[in-house]
Amino acid sequence: MEDQNTSAHDQKLSEKRAEKQKKANEDSPSEKREMVMHGAKLKCPYAQAPGKLKVTSNEINLQDKLFATKGDGNNMVNLQFKGTCGHPKWPAKNMPPPPCMNVIKLSPWQNLGTSIVQEQTVLVKESFITCDPVANVAVAKPIPKVERILTPEEPKTEIDYKFLVNFRRGNSYKGEYGFDWLRKEYVEPLEKVLYNNSNPPTPIRTKPNGKAEATKTPLCENFEELKTQYRPFARFQKDYYCTWLSIFPIDYPNSPHINGVKLDIEVFEDFKENEKVKKPSEIEIHFECENADVEITPKIAKSIKEAKKGIIIKCKKALSQETAIIVKAVLKDGDKQKTNEQIGKLFIYANNEIKNIDITIVDCLIDDDSSKVLKRKRGSDLEVYLNSKVLNQALIQCKVKAPEDFDLRLYKENGKTLVEKYSLEKASVMKELEISPKKASTRVAGNDIENLEIFRDDLMSLYEKNGTNKNPVRNKNDKNKFMFFTNIFVQMGKKEERFFITKDPAGNESFSIKVINVDAFAYFKTAQPVGNIVVFFTEQTLDNPTIAHEFGHNLGLWHLFDNSPYRFYKGHTDNFMDYSERVRIDVEDSTDKNRNKRLAYYKWQWDEMRKGI
Repeated sequence: MEDQNTSAHDQKLSEKRAEKQKKANEDSPSEKREMVMHGAKLKCPYAQAPGKLKVTSNEINLQDKLFATKGDGNNMVNLQFKGTCGHPKWPAKNMPPPPCMNVIKLSPWQNLGTSIVQEQTVLVKESFITCDPVANVAVAKPIPKVERILTPEEPKTEIDYKFLVNFRRGNSYKGEYGFDWLRKEYVEPLEKVLYNNSNPPTPIRTKPNGKAEATKTPLCENFEELKTQYRPFARFQKDYYCTWLSIFPIDYPNSPHINGVKLDIEVFEDFKENEKVKKPSEIEIHFECENADVEITPKIAKSIKEAKKGIIIKCKKALSQETAIIVKAVLKDGDKQKTNEQIGKLFIYANNEIKNIDITIVDCLIDDDSSKVLKRKRGSDLEVYLNSKVLNQALIQCKVKAPEDFDLRLYKENGKTLVEKYSLEKASVMKELEISPKKASTRVAGNDIENLEIFRDDLMSLYEKNGTNKNPVRNKNDKNKFMFFTNIFVQMGKKEERFFITKDPAGNESFSIKVINVDAFAYFKTAQPVGNIVVFFTEQTLDNPTIAHEFGHNLGLWHLFDNSPYRFYKGHTDNFMDYSERVRIDVEDSTDKNRNKRLAYYKWQWDEMRKGI
């Protein structure tokens, strides 16, 4: 039988131990008043993981870190959390949890310290702030201007001039080499966006009249994760993001980079410290690489002006691993000299293994003119285009076989050819509708294709039985790709829903369309057995970026705005896996176009494209 006195004693001891442990884990009153620095951990009950505090309110450092102040409460600029927001308002609205970085909406900081830094009260450990999440954007507030105070330890010599060097592709770039860097608009709210990437798309912000309002926002939704791809480091208290370059070694047969590639150089000099110093009389910019097979011209620029003329980078031999070019500055003034190390950095992608694939082109004929029309629309330089402006960026080369004519009028399944089954000979037409006093028109397909997967399987089955090569198209083989071209216009969806007039309960009429125009479609290489197929419908359009886009799917790439590791707003980038348009507002309005020409894959896409080949 248990001794009750002993049991009570043990319980008291246990309670005292728990209380002692609790006190040990808590900050003391003095610790709670300790000032907070840049990078401090943040806790939110609705976040998936702790966040970080980013200080943008001042320039005062302690041991190379910035003090946090009440000015660091500007929503997602200063409070940065990964993952989605778990606030109960989202399920209450039948909405999926949005990314935290899209909905942070803060009140002012509470329970501040007493010290003042650059005219702002500091934060302490027990400071807190509340968040009422809502679709939102933010920009850093201006840093208060205060008179600069020089301390005896602060150097006043002219030799302290600071600048950073960035590598950029030239304005004439057309995709001749792989080049990727962190664009400012991807991580800062510089460009206006109307709609998010939900399905259907909804406005990021609405006007009082309910219409979408263009809102400045970073183009990448999860830009903090994106930053890691560019190997960031801090220099002169500023984050620097490295550039990626992929080029062929000059000893590769028919290397497209036998003469190297020329890169532009941008120099960032806008540091406040430079306001109190003159530029040194001599500035040299050194471009250094430990690998002797990397040739840089010039290796030393004798001035910033000379550096801005650009450099040429050449790989004399293949690189078995990524290789860095590091920039340093040598500052001279009279008998004084100072070297600023690592003021810029570029990585050259390993190029010792060039991947190769074969492409079979199949022209699907539906009438006597199809062969000539398809060859004219596709052009004669597809292989050159893919090898010199597309696949080369990921260090891949292709061999395009001579086009094969495959006449869909000759072969029957269940008593019908595909031309007869789907009425492929019927061209599209412009259909006009009128709701007084408004008129609207749109293109409507004449054929009977409604389900692309059924049409695809019919076409593949027919080709595997009757094609010249009789290749098993639907086998798992990532090195053999098939491009089918046919001169028809396709809309995915029911024919009766392609363009019509609807009425709401009040009897108001409106134009409606529920189908999607399809100029091409492709499948992931992992979507076997159809992961090596691309089908192009060319009646209306066929442009090279579309070919690169669909081929990207075959090599494992998602749309940039849908399931991509780094998710961008649709139609705002120069990436092949983006769209040439943004969002169709309604039938009458023209599609909001992407202002960038699609001509690039990004470094993290090069990695994916090369897998499995």
